[in-house]
Amino acid sequence: MVMTACLQSGCVSTMVVDRFDGDFRSVEPLYLVGGTEELSDTFDDELGWTVETVSPERVGDALGRDARGVVCFPSDSHDGGSLAPVVETVVETVVDCPVAVVGQGIDAPAVYRAGATGVVPLSPNDCPELVADRVAALVERGDRSPSADADPAGTTNAELVDALSTAFPDYAFVYDKDGQYLDVMTGRRTDNTLYTDEELLGRQVHDLFDAETADSIVAAIREALSTGDVQTLEYALDRQDGVSRYRARIAPLSEPYDGRPAAVLAARDVTERRRGQRIRRQLLSHTREMMAAESREQLARIVSEAASSVLGHELNVVYLREPDEDRPLTPAAWSERVGDVLDGPPSLTGDGPVSEAYRSGEPAIHDDLTGVTDRPADRYAPVASLIAVPIGDRGVLAVGATERGAFTEADIDRYRLLTVSAVTAFDRLERTVDLRRYETLFETVRDMVYVLDEDGFVELVNEPLAEAVGYDSDALEGKHASTFVTDGTAREIEHLTLDLVVAPDDVSSTCEGTLRARDGTETPVEIELSVLPHEGEFRGTAGVVRDISERRQREEELRVFQRAITEAGIGLAMYGADGRFEYVNDHYADLLDTSRDALEGTHIWEAIDPLDSDTFGRRWAAIDAGDTETRGTEHVRGDDSTVPVETVTTAVDIDGVRHHILTVQDVTDRRERRQQTEALHRIFRHNLRNDLTVVKSHAAILSAELPAAYEEHIDAVMEKAEQLVDLTETATDARKVLEHDTSRMPVDAARLIREQIRDLRSRFDVTVGADLPDAQHVWADAMFEVALKHLLTNAVEHHDPETPRVWVRMFPTPNREDWVTIEVADDGPGIPDIERETLAAGEENPLQHSVGLGLWIVRWIVSRYGGDLSFHDREPQGSRVRIALPRVPAHVLDDRPAEGPA
Repeated sequence: MVMTACLQSGCVSTMVVDRFDGDFRSVEPLYLVGGTEELSDTFDDELGWTVETVSPERVGDALGRDARGVVCFPSDSHDGGSLAPVVETVVETVVDCPVAVVGQGIDAPAVYRAGATGVVPLSPNDCPELVADRVAALVERGDRSPSADADPAGTTNAELVDALSTAFPDYAFVYDKDGQYLDVMTGRRTDNTLYTDEELLGRQVHDLFDAETADSIVAAIREALSTGDVQTLEYALDRQDGVSRYRARIAPLSEPYDGRPAAVLAARDVTERRRGQRIRRQLLSHTREMMAAESREQLARIVSEAASSVLGHELNVVYLREPDEDRPLTPAAWSERVGDVLDGPPSLTGDGPVSEAYRSGEPAIHDDLTGVTDRPADRYAPVASLIAVPIGDRGVLAVGATERGAFTEADIDRYRLLTVSAVTAFDRLERTVDLRRYETLFETVRDMVYVLDEDGFVELVNEPLAEAVGYDSDALEGKHASTFVTDGTAREIEHLTLDLVVAPDDVSSTCEGTLRARDGTETPVEIELSVLPHEGEFRGTAGVVRDISERRQREEELRVFQRAITEAGIGLAMYGADGRFEYVNDHYADLLDTSRDALEGTHIWEAIDPLDSDTFGRRWAAIDAGDTETRGTEHVRGDDSTVPVETVTTAVDIDGVRHHILTVQDVTDRRERRQQTEALHRIFRHNLRNDLTVVKSHAAILSAELPAAYEEHIDAVMEKAEQLVDLTETATDARKVLEHDTSRMPVDAARLIREQIRDLRSRFDVTVGADLPDAQHVWADAMFEVALKHLLTNAVEHHDPETPRVWVRMFPTPNREDWVTIEVADDGPGIPDIERETLAAGEENPLQHSVGLGLWIVRWIVSRYGGDLSFHDREPQGSRVRIALPRVPAHVLDDRPAEGPA
C-alpha cells in the first residue's frame, strides 16, 4: 500500500534539483501536481530530474510555460474521477509537454478529452520507484496516445508484456519459476551481450549471472508468482563492452506460458543514471567545499579539482575576472597536467573561444582548435578540442582534450552543474567577505554608527552610539530614529534620504543635528548619511555620527576671540612661506590705512619697514612650529608714513602646512612713554648714583672723625646707601625686561640654574643644595637668566641667620603634561602675605604694595613665557617659590639645536 499512502497524504512541497539522467538533456522541471515529498525524492533519486511539487489549487499560478512534463495525482481536493479540470488547466498553462495522470480510479476518457498524454493506473502495492519508471517512459516517449501500462491483475499476457517492455525498453524476458529463459524480447538493447537471443532460450539465469545475482532474480520470480505482486530489483550484467547495471520489474503472467507458470522481466539500463548519481554526489561534496572557501583562489582550485577528479578531464584552467574589468581574464587555478603538457595555463588576449564564452555567457564546444583566433594553433598543441563554460560573470572554466571531438553536450550539462554551484559559492564568498568586513568595521569603529531600515526604524546600533544616548544597543533595535535624535534631526534625515534615493549618483550626504539621550541631554552632532546598497528597491540607510560639541565650543571661542581682538584694537594677520598675506582683519587694514582686499595677497615685506624677501626668508626659517617671537617694528601706511607697532609672531601647522600668525598692536603712545621713561631713568639713575657717592664719602669721613658711639648710625647710613645703589641696578634690570621683545625658544633651564648658583656662592656666604637633571629645556629666552638671578638673590638677601641655606630642585608639574616646575626654597623668615597678595594681583595700590622689584621682575618675565609663579610656606620656617613653564618636546630638540642663552 505504499503508493496509496503517498497519494493520500496530499502533501504540498517544492524541491528543485538539477536533473542528472546520465547527462543533462534539460534543466526544465517535471511538475508533480498533488504529489508528495516522498514522490519528489523518488523522482530525484531514480531519474535525477528537476522536480517541483505543487498543489492542484495553484496549478494556474505555479506552473512555468516550459516544463519537461506534468504528472497529475489524485488528492484530497481532486480524486481520480475529478482530475479532468486540473488537466485542462495544465494543458492551457504548459505548452507542448507530456501530461500524465497517475493513480487509482482514474476517469480515463475524461482526462484524455482534457488533453492528458497518458494514464498510468496503479495497484495498491505499486512502489514509488515503479511509478517513477512508468512516468519516465511516458514522458520520454512524449506522444499523446493512451499509455499501455496496465494493472497486471486484469490484463492478458500480451498486454502485460507490451506494457512492461514499453516502460522498460532495453530488455524483456519470460522466465519459469526456476529461472529458465522461455522467451526473449530484445527491445533497445545492442548486440554486445555475451549470448544471442537463440542461445539464451532454454538457458538458466545462473548461466548469465553470478550465483548471488541469479539467486536474487529467481527469488523475485518465485515471489511474483506466489503473491501476484510486481517485484523490483537491480543487478549488474557482464557485457562485451563492460559491466552494465539494470533496473528490472518482474510481473507474473496471468496465463501459463507453454503450459508453465511464468513471469515477465523487463529491464532498463541504468548504468549512466547510476554514474550520474555518483558524479552528482561527488560534485555535491565539492560544492560543500566551495561553499566553505575563504578566497577566490581557493574556490577556483576546488572547481579545477572537481573537473579533474570527478569529471575526469585533467586538462583544465579556471580563468577569473580581475576587479579591473578592462583587464583580460587571468588564470586563477589549473590542474597539474596543464603544467606538464602546456608549461602552465595559456594567457588570453580576448579574441579566442574562452573569452568569447565569457562575453556571450553561453558554454561552447570547439571540436577542432585549428580555427581559433586568439592563439596560433600550434601553441595549443597537444590540446585539440576544448569546452568553455562561463562561471557566471566571474570567469570561465576551460577544459581541453588531446583528441578532436572529445566533448559532447552531456559534458556541457555536467560542467553547468559544477559552474552553477561555483557561481553560488562566489556569491556566498563575496557576501561573507562583505559581511566580515562590515561586522569588523561596525564592531571596531569608534565613531557612532547606526543602520535604519526603509521606514526609519533601527536595525543596528554600535556600542559608542548606544552609550552616548544612554541605551543598550539591543534596546534600540526596532525603535524609530526619533528615539535618539530630535524630531528636527529625524526630519532632516528623511529629507536627505529622499535626496539620495532620487539622485543615485550621490554616494552620501552630511547634515548637522542633535542627539537626544534617554535623560533628555542633547548633544550637537554631524551625521554622514549613506543609502544601503540595493537592487531595484530602497533598503535603508547607514549613518556615521560624530560629536561636534568641541567644534561648536571652539567656534564660539573663536567668535569671542575675534570680538575681543577687534574690541582690544589688535590687528591680526596670517601669511605663508611665500610671504603673502592669506588673511588680515579689519583693524590691521585700518591701522595701515587700507582695505583687507588690498592687503590680502600682497607680500608682508611691503607692509614692514625695513624688511625684504631675503630677511623674511631667514626669519621664516628661524621660527619652528610652536615658537613665538615678539618684535618692535615699523609698518608702512597707505600714505608711505610708518606706524610703530609691537608684533607677536607664532608659527603654527595647519593640516601639515606651516603658517605664521601675526598680532599687531599700535605702540605709538607706548613708544612715547618709553622714551620719556628712559630719559627720566637716565637722569634719575645718574643723579641718584652721584648723590649716593657723595653721601657714602661724607659718611666715611664722619666715621673717621666722630667718636665710636656714632659708628652704629654711620653704618646705618652706609647700608641704606648701598641698598639704594642696588635698587638702581634692579631698576635697570626692570627697564630691560620692559623694553625686551620676547621671543620664546628652547632654553636649558638646568644649565642656567647651575650657573646662577655658582654666581650666588661668589656673592654670598650661602649653602645651596640642588636636585637638577643633566638638562631640561623650557620655552623661554635670554631674560630667563635675569629671573633666576633675582629669584636666588631674594632667597638670600632677606635671611636672618649668618649662613643662609637655599635648596633648588626641578620636577614635572603635577596635573600638567609637558610642563616642568623650578622650586627655590630657603629657611629665612618667609615672604610676607602682603607681598604675596600684591604679586598675585599683579598691581599695587596705596594700601597694598611690595617693598622690592626683584620678585616683580621674576613675575613679569615668567608671565611673558606663559608660565606660572606661586608662593608656598616651608616648614618649620622659610618659603618656597615655584616657577612652572612649558617643557620643550624631545622631537623639537631633535630637529634643531637650542637657541639663545641655552
